[in-house]
Amino acid sequence: MQQIWDFPTRAQCIQCHNSTAGYALGLKTRQLNKNFTYPSSGVTSNQLETWNHLKMFNQEIDEYTDLPASANINSTTASNEMKVRSYIDANCAFCHRPNGVQGAFDGRSLTPLYDQSIINTLAESHASLPGYKLVVPQDIQNSLLFLRDNSTAEDRMPPIGRNLVDEDYMEVLTSWIDGLDENGPATVTDGWYTFQARHSSKFLAVEDAATSADSRVVQISSGYEDSGTWYVENMGNSKYRIRVKHSNMVVSLRDLRTNRGANVVQEPWNGDQHQLWYFEAVDEDYFRVINAYNGLELNVHSGSLALSLIHI
Repeated sequence: MQQIWDFPTRAQCIQCHNSTAGYALGLKTRQLNKNFTYPSSGVTSNQLETWNHLKMFNQEIDEYTDLPASANINSTTASNEMKVRSYIDANCAFCHRPNGVQGAFDGRSLTPLYDQSIINTLAESHASLPGYKLVVPQDIQNSLLFLRDNSTAEDRMPPIGRNLVDEDYMEVLTSWIDGLDENGPATVTDGWYTFQARHSSKFLAVEDAATSADSRVVQISSGYEDSGTWYVENMGNSKYRIRVKHSNMVVSLRDLRTNRGANVVQEPWNGDQHQLWYFEAVDEDYFRVINAYNGLELNVHSGSLALSLIHI
């Protein structure tokens, strides 16, 4: 087997290490926010926590779980959506972003999925096939993202720095596209609701009607108390804020882990992705509630949580 190495010119380097991306690529909080085993000690620790301990930052980090993280493409606990968006963020977003190269989408993972203009968006690049969309739900052969990322010819993406197809990524990308809802997120009318679970007939509420931030969202027998009454509000592009009546706080992830298992709590509104939700229709009367940050479904431990929205 013969290995051929390509050494890029300075002009080629600047195509990716460009001014819009800030020149340096990779040294980002979300890419460093993961465990690493240090060879000199054999200790495994979160990199941000370790660097914070070594006083490498200009300010202290209180909790690394409060900071965004990227998902490994081979993760068994992150959603396919989170893995694909993290991969695109690391490998495409230095060019594909506002004020970047010609192209229709924003590859940054901190931009919510349906604000990225990836799904059902016509490609604009001069090298793209006319009339093709970037991602067509459940149709990889007509999804330009799949076709160009799966190519090693002149139309490959990225166009430099890659001579092989990343098979792990392509497998996850295929699964993600095949699993996308053809109709996209559901539209819900703004207003007050109770959320009733199909599997238990119980209602979504803040535990013990607590008014403090970080209080858990749980299931209770009755949903008509103020702690189980929610205002659903469209924040644009089918993203919703879900606000509880008794405290005026919103449904949020307790931390920004990429994997399943993060508690859902009430927090004051700050507009970050982990406080935004999509509704996906399961059937005529029930919805899955999907977090905009990690692409995971709101559910109970070891079970699914299809919810009926009862308008008050």
